[in-house]
Amino acid sequence: MLGSVFGMVGGAFAWCLAHAKTLAARLLPNPYVRIAVMGLMLSAILLAPILIGCEVFGFGNLPAFFIVCVVAYLINMDKSIYALQERA
Repeated sequence: MLGSVFGMVGGAFAWCLAHAKTLAARLLPNPYVRIAVMGLMLSAILLAPILIGCEVFGFGNLPAFFIVCVVAYLINMDKSIYALQERA
């Protein structure tokens, strides 16, 4: 039962991602503006693990969490645990 729910959530996420890409291209036809907006959104996404780390371990460690998250993102870039996944 739980596997079916996870499968449906994953499918819904993939569907939303595909439609978000189409919507972003329609709403922001200028690719430079789209890059800027998506960059800000990615910055907000990167901010989430930093703030979670601060919440759990204290805000005194904010610089360390920032460095670790940025380095992890730079090293990982576009690698995925899903080796057979095709990029759109």
